[in-house]
Amino acid sequence: MSYEVKGKITAIGETIQRTEKFKARQFEVTQSGVSQFGDEWENMIAMEVHQDKCALLDAISVGAGVS
Repeated sequence: MSYEVKGKITAIGETIQRTEKFKARQFEVTQSGVSQFGDEWENMIAMEVHQDKCALLDAISVGAGVS
């Protein structure tokens, strides 16, 4: 399953070894904008990567744009 998200990375967690064969790492993306009525909004989306994908977050820093 995949998702498309545009925003900024606001948090990156440490890699956690959940079992002998399974590891996971969480990160947070924040989206913001203005509604058609002029109200500002902000969404914080928590996501998690697993196994070999955990290392991909090493090359990303907090504040980086995501699209």
